[in-house]
Amino acid sequence: MRARAVALNVHTYSALLNVCLKSNELDLALDIYQQMLSEGVTPNLVTFNTLLDVYAKTGHFAEALGVLDQLDMQGISPEPRTYHTVVTACNMCGRFREALTVYERMLSKGVEPMPATYNAAVCALARLGHLSAALALLGAAAAKGIDRSVATYAALLAGCEEPGRWELALELLQRMQEEGLKPTTACFNSAINACLKACVSVGNWEQVQPPPPPPCIAQNIIAPLGAAHPCSSFRRRAAPVRGAAV
Repeated sequence: MRARAVALNVHTYSALLNVCLKSNELDLALDIYQQMLSEGVTPNLVTFNTLLDVYAKTGHFAEALGVLDQLDMQGISPEPRTYHTVVTACNMCGRFREALTVYERMLSKGVEPMPATYNAAVCALARLGHLSAALALLGAAAAKGIDRSVATYAALLAGCEEPGRWELALELLQRMQEEGLKPTTACFNSAINACLKACVSVGNWEQVQPPPPPPCIAQNIIAPLGAAHPCSSFRRRAAPVRGAAV
C-alpha cells in the first residue's frame, strides 16, 4: 500500500493489530501501534480493544489501565469487553486491588459486566482474602443466571487456605461437583491446606472450628447487584454454605 502511496488509516492499522494478535506476534503488534501514533492516526475503540488484548497477553497491566484513561480523554465509551480485558490483565499480573478498582469503575459508569467479568471480580476478592464479599458477589451473579467457573472456585478455595476456613473449603468442593465442575489438583490442594491450617491452629482435629470470616469491605461492588445482605443472594440460590458470613 505504501508503494502505491496509499495512506494507512485507523481501520487498516486495527486490522493489522488483529492479525498480529491472532498470530501471537505481540511485539510486532506493539511496534505497529507505535507507528500508527507516530503517523498521527488516532486509534478508535476497535484499536484500543485489540491493544488491550495484547497488553493482557504480555502482562502490561499498567498500560492496560492507561488505555481506559485514554478512552476517557478521547470521549470514547468503553464496552463491557473493554473493562473485562483490563480486569483480566490486572488479575493475571496479581494486581487484584487494581482489578477491583476497574470493576467498580465499570459499575459507576453503568456498564453491565460480562459473565466472565463477575467471575474475575470474585477471583480478585477471594485472592485478597475477602471471602464474604466474594461469596456475596458469587451469589449475586448466580441470581442473574451466570454460571460459575472452575477458576472462580479455585480462587475461593485458595482464599480459604490462610485463615484455615476448612468447612467452607470442603463445601465449595462439594458445590463444584454438584454443579458439574471438575476440581483441579490446585483446588484439592487448597482444601487440604485449609484443613491443615485449622488443625495446626488448635492442635487437633476434634477442636477444629472455622474462624470468623473477614468483614465485607466491598459493599460498593455488591450493592449495585441488588444484594440486600452480603450473602443473601448466595443463600437464596443455593443451600447455605457453613462458614460464610451471616
